Amino acid sequence: MRSLARDLGRALGAGAHLSGLRRLCVGCYRAEEALPYNPQAPAGETELAGRIQSVESLASQYYSYDANAFCEKRLSNGLGVYVSFMRFRNPGVVPVDEGVMVVGKDSLCLGALRVENGRMIIYPQANIPKAVSL
Repeated sequence: MRSLARDLGRALGAGAHLSGLRRLCVGCYRAEEALPYNPQAPAGETELAGRIQSVESLASQYYSYDANAFCEKRLSNGLGVYVSFMRFRNPGVVPVDEGVMVVGKDSLCLGALRVENGRMIIYPQANIPKAVSL
């Protein structure tokens, strides 16, 4: 949307900007279903527990891959991994430019897919341990 405003401004020979922008959904996740942010009254354990998704459910939303121990270790150390080193899992519903999911034995990695020298590489953006307790 920001690019659209910029392009319209250029085409009209005038400045253009957005006065506001709000993402309403990412894949199947909608803003009205999110927990409200309130640091003075954080959500309780019961409310949080009711919203936690399984690893399989989360991974199914994203274009995803299964990682072997080597790939999982590299990603957990912040290093990129060639897609060809992993097994394709599923295409998901979240557009690939919004992130890909790599499922390892001990963790999930939300990453960014890049093409370098004709090869696809996933760079980690967030690593999430599978064993998390509230």
